Amino acid sequence: MHEFFEVLQKEYIYCRIREQVYPIPKDKEYWQRSAETKKKKIGEIAELNNLSSIFSFKDAYAKVFNDIIGYGIPEFYYPNEANKEKQRHWDVRNYFCKGVDVKVSLNENENIVGKVRRINYLSESALVEENSGESYEVNFDQMSRILS
Repeated sequence: MHEFFEVLQKEYIYCRIREQVYPIPKDKEYWQRSAETKKKKIGEIAELNNLSSIFSFKDAYAKVFNDIIGYGIPEFYYPNEANKEKQRHWDVRNYFCKGVDVKVSLNENENIVGKVRRINYLSESALVEENSGESYEVNFDQMSRILS
């Protein structure tokens, strides 16, 4: 039960991330509805089993969110391989796409913030431009999408 509860809380956050990064209103609405359904279920399970959840404390949500969001593409949860094959393509293309703001780790001591100007999904790389106009060719695993 505990493992199911933990996965359900992560699924909620994945839904919220997808709601933010998918550009089509119909998709945003779908992920919003999915998140609300999961939130309700999390609340029911927490109350029934006297458990704390990501909604119990502000820090609890932030911890799980920060464990999911780092550099590279999040390891979204997929219920099965068929779903993964169908969904991952869209997750990648919506998470990192032209025009989004990202934080980039250039090396151990240097980070920049910029906008994706060009993207290559085959090589999993992007051209990121800082506000100053300087550009860097970086790999996805050096980028972290800035979410509001």
